[in-house]
Amino acid sequence: MTAPQIAPQPVLKQGGAVQVGTGRFQVVVIPGGGFQFQYGTGVGQWQNKGSWSKQSGGAFGQGQRVEVSTGEELVQAVWDAEEGTVIWLNEGRYRLDQPLHTEKSILLAAKSRDFTKTVIEYSGSDSYLLRISHGQPSFFGLKFSYNSKGSTCVHIFDTSPTFTHCAIESPYSPGVRIERRDANPMFTNCRIADCLSYCVVVSQNAKGTFENCDILGSTSAAFQIDSGAAPIVRNTRISEGKQYGLNIDGGKGTFENVEIFDNASIGVVVRNGADPIFKKCKIYKNAGNSFAAVAVLWNAMGTFDNCSVYENRSHGYEVTEKANPTIIGGIVRNNHTEGIHVLRNGLGQFTNVDVMSNKGGYLVTTQGSPTVQGGNVSNNTGTGIAVRANGRGKFTSVHIEGNSQYGIDVRGGGAGVFTQCTITQNHNAGISVTVDESSKIPGDPIVQRCTVKDNKNGGILSWGGGKGTFIKNVTSGNTKNGQPLNHSIDAKTGAKMTW
Repeated sequence: MTAPQIAPQPVLKQGGAVQVGTGRFQVVVIPGGGFQFQYGTGVGQWQNKGSWSKQSGGAFGQGQRVEVSTGEELVQAVWDAEEGTVIWLNEGRYRLDQPLHTEKSILLAAKSRDFTKTVIEYSGSDSYLLRISHGQPSFFGLKFSYNSKGSTCVHIFDTSPTFTHCAIESPYSPGVRIERRDANPMFTNCRIADCLSYCVVVSQNAKGTFENCDILGSTSAAFQIDSGAAPIVRNTRISEGKQYGLNIDGGKGTFENVEIFDNASIGVVVRNGADPIFKKCKIYKNAGNSFAAVAVLWNAMGTFDNCSVYENRSHGYEVTEKANPTIIGGIVRNNHTEGIHVLRNGLGQFTNVDVMSNKGGYLVTTQGSPTVQGGNVSNNTGTGIAVRANGRGKFTSVHIEGNSQYGIDVRGGGAGVFTQCTITQNHNAGISVTVDESSKIPGDPIVQRCTVKDNKNGGILSWGGGKGTFIKNVTSGNTKNGQPLNHSIDAKTGAKMTW
């Protein structure tokens, strides 16, 4: 994987400066080469082919500029730095004999625009490469490479540093660890990759913002959020976790326009009371390993607003163990098994979700009980909505069309209430109610004020011992072997139908 080049464009827009200590650092790439930095009222400029030039006074203009070329010089410069100091790093590899630890608002900046050319390395016995516990330092254009079996490469707690166009790799430990309530760093255009366990861990009520970053390549979850933590992640890619892409264990957080893909197991895990917010995210091509691209479990909640979940090797969403997420809009498509599986007392509020072209649409089992309002369930290669093995649920104003098996199939103790749904042009019966082949327990739904039309193997079929209550439904145009068959009742079922 090749690290991206730093683009010749503003890193931070004017007026959007990062707060650093009592001053403010602005970092702007100058067209044609070079950077401009501002701290407080002072402004300084570095031209790639030129020299340092002082433009105005203030903290920045007090001679607090250091240029280094070796690891020893870098360690000494950080140790000696005053508030507002800028430390320039020439291209090269900075092999440290001790880690960096700063408690001041300083700036470490590479002259090169390619962070692969300015690398800070540490392979000693200390548990970190960079530790930040006070102050608000900034880092620009650097690569941090930690090659020890310590606790983490970059350790941040109780403070808010900024990292811009940086790379972090840590093959023997986690990449970035953010801890404690006052920790709120900002990572912009960064790459955090190839780490042991986690690339990023946010815990102990910490926060943090990740904007346009790549977080990939971990032996566990690429991104881990523990109880109480609540980062903000935007326009970022999370991939290649050997277990999960994103694991939210009791935490929160906001994820907007994030892509989560190519993880070896589950793309997103939300559990143990976690309650994150996802907006316009894409979750795709995750392996699943018989779970799902998105697994919400153990009393977790969470909101998924207009997200796309597609082309995963198992279910799209799986909701279980009293979890109750809210899914609003978006699409669940082309997943290798059911689009949405609700089971083992899982709940879930699904509003205007399109579930299309999966192996099946909704599968509800084992006391699962979702609430589904609106949306399309169409063109799935199996059944549109299957309620089985004591599943439940409420389905209102759902459009169920063109599925290769039944539109709705209820059996094995499954129940559920279907109200004002449209079930049309499915390749088998529109609604099938029967017994489970192994348990011999019948399905028993309530279907009311639904339209069942133009299905190819019957409209409403209650057969083989199935039950059900059918109230004021409209059936038309349903056929079997080319002959009209709007509803059929097996006289031995004991089904009751009220029209």
